[in-house]
Amino acid sequence: MKYIFFLDIDETIMSNGKVHPRTENAIRRARKEGHKVFINTGRALSIVPEVIKKLEPDGYVCAIGTYISIGDEVVLSTLMDRELIKRLMDFSKEHSVRSTIEGVNHSVSYCGLIYLEEVSSYEDMYERFPNIDVQKIVYARPLSKSETEELTPYVNIFNHPTYSEANLYGFSKSRAMLEVGKRLGFAKDQTVAMGDSTNDLDMLKAAGISVAMGNAIDEVKEHATFVAPPCSEGGVGYAIEKIIWGDNDK
Repeated sequence: MKYIFFLDIDETIMSNGKVHPRTENAIRRARKEGHKVFINTGRALSIVPEVIKKLEPDGYVCAIGTYISIGDEVVLSTLMDRELIKRLMDFSKEHSVRSTIEGVNHSVSYCGLIYLEEVSSYEDMYERFPNIDVQKIVYARPLSKSETEELTPYVNIFNHPTYSEANLYGFSKSRAMLEVGKRLGFAKDQTVAMGDSTNDLDMLKAAGISVAMGNAIDEVKEHATFVAPPCSEGGVGYAIEKIIWGDNDK
């Protein structure tokens, strides 16, 4: 049986900017044998690290399902409108929370430098980057209950231990995963999802086989077919070996 794998990036494939050799080797071997490997990440395409691109996946699902590419073909790219972007940037300023405005071709920091070039305002951003194609916004801390309630009429909020994500309603990692699988002719029992955090839950629940990293939050582990070793120990590689080749746990 051939499988299609959907892999989160942060603390799933990559930890501290590195991909474990076991994970890299398993991905390359799987693709060579005709299985498909897709990145399915909360990150926008413009901030997917080079170390991930060097794995040469079969395509990308980015920005929590608002962007899909299969090979060189972009099959979906849905952007936030400018009114919504301004609202989310105003929220950042009003609540003194640093943020990243993430797009397909470019991403920036706002209200304080994070790791991307900083803009001083909504107007400054569009003056300097008139073609910025925003798909999601990340706040550099978890939002409180009242802050979350302030934004939920406009965007979906995922709160994580150290940050939060704002993305468009109607899009998700699972919806994009199922669309890719349908286009490529893979059934549910051939679909494998691997992740570690809250925004991975929907794709894990929708996959035929779901794998949680050993470093995943407990809620993710509870919805997994099995738990692999931590990302830093090559958990993705272990899982691919186990699923495709039935290798012993070692």
